[in-house]
Amino acid sequence: MSGNVGGHPNSNGADMNTASLLRLGLFGSVAFLIASTLPQDLMAASLSSLLWVGAMVSALVAALLGDSLRARHLTRWDEAAVLMLASMVLGFFVDTQAVISQVETMRG
Repeated sequence: MSGNVGGHPNSNGADMNTASLLRLGLFGSVAFLIASTLPQDLMAASLSSLLWVGAMVSALVAALLGDSLRARHLTRWDEAAVLMLASMVLGFFVDTQAVISQVETMRG
C-alpha cells in the first residue's frame, strides 16, 4: 500500500478508510495503555484528556494536509470528530472529587 503526499493510499476509498480506521484504533489503544498505568480514579480523566489532544492533533494535521471535509471516504477530520466525541462521552464519567483527592494525595 503506497501513499501520496497527504499520507493516504493511492488506490480507492476502501484503502483510505482502512488506513483511517487503523490510525484511529492505534491512537485509541496507545491512549488507553497510557491511561491504564495511572491510578483508577484518574483513568477516565486522563483518557478523556489524551483523546482530546489526539482530536486536536488530527484536526491540525487534516488542516495542514488540506483534507476535504466532504470526502466520500474517511479523513483525518472524521478521526478528529470520533476522538472528540469519545473524549466528551468519557468526560461524563469523571468523578471530579475523586480526581481532586487523588491529586492531593499525590502531592503529599
